[in-house]
Amino acid sequence: MKTQYKIHHSRKLFKQIKNLKYDVICRNLLLDMKINKQTIITLRSMIRGSEKDNIIYSLISYYDRSYLDNATRSPMGIIVDISQDFINKFGLEINEESW
Repeated sequence: MKTQYKIHHSRKLFKQIKNLKYDVICRNLLLDMKINKQTIITLRSMIRGSEKDNIIYSLISYYDRSYLDNATRSPMGIIVDISQDFINKFGLEINEESW
């Protein structure tokens, strides 16, 4: 017999709002909100600047929440799509040699 945990609706809503800023950052970096470990490694080598740690933390947070279940595997062949507005707004330095 499996144990099931039910989360109240207000708790689900709180978790979504709590992680909203991380999801918004990921939305500006990922195409179709798909992520895998290689994507995080690629973006870590591409992005330079003071906001690098915050961006990587956001990607790891989203990855952990998306693939929390051990049976779920992250997809292969992910495309990174960094918004130019995002790059300009936060003054990111992109290392194009890593592409």
